[in-house]
Amino acid sequence: MTANHERHSENAFCMQFHELEKELNAKLRLIDKPAEYVSTPEEMKNLKSAGKSVQIYIYYPLEYAADYHLGYLRKYLNGPKRVLFVGMNPSTDGMLQHGIPFGNMSTVRRMGLQGEIKIPPQLHPDIKIEGMSWQKEEQSGERLWQLFEEMLSANPSNESEDFLDKFFKECFVHNFCPLGLYNANGKYLSPEDMTVEYKDYRKQMEEECLEILEKQLELLQPKIVIALGGYVHGLLEKKSAYCKKHLLLKMLHPSPKSSARSIFKKESKELLLNYNIFSENI
Repeated sequence: MTANHERHSENAFCMQFHELEKELNAKLRLIDKPAEYVSTPEEMKNLKSAGKSVQIYIYYPLEYAADYHLGYLRKYLNGPKRVLFVGMNPSTDGMLQHGIPFGNMSTVRRMGLQGEIKIPPQLHPDIKIEGMSWQKEEQSGERLWQLFEEMLSANPSNESEDFLDKFFKECFVHNFCPLGLYNANGKYLSPEDMTVEYKDYRKQMEEECLEILEKQLELLQPKIVIALGGYVHGLLEKKSAYCKKHLLLKMLHPSPKSSARSIFKKESKELLLNYNIFSENI
């Protein structure tokens, strides 16, 4: 196979994955949601004209940061992966800014990605999107990638190879839900937070996300799926046909707000070592 054919094959693979992401975004836009859930300036204007208040703000980073996110896929998703890490949904300081899962700014800059981020209209005064100009570090991503770097840099024979290149040889990081979600006060919401008044929307959202994730798993063919946190692990354990036939592990979520934050590094490192997650990378 020529180099051109190899590149075409790699691009075709990541584009299959990206088409599934676009399919999910389209389905999520079609979910029946209360008028109080807004994702565009037009929806907010109509709501205010009706004398009602916003209950939830919905952001679609894989649309306004599609070009940049596709750069991530083209660089790091060139075929099936042995291990897939699955998180929840975009955070303010990370994926909401640039479309990269668990993407703290210093790690994303280190990736050297190319692409345009089309800054969307501001919906909530406290939720700002500045793309790669954003200055705050996404703390969950920072803790996650620092752990990976420490473990993947342990082999002195491969010191010249960047840990990101080592990691993405056999692993990939993805989010279960691509939406940035915020309540009326601008407080970040994970799908796990969406109880009581949000439960109907959450149910529909989870069903659509699970359906597409199953297709993505069949495409990626990971031997090991690692859920970052109990919410994703619980869903996949109960409802993922793919995960019932493959090894599904639960890793502590790297959020500094987690009750298990003090033991995240120790417990996660033990898990990754016990299952030889990086054995083929280093």
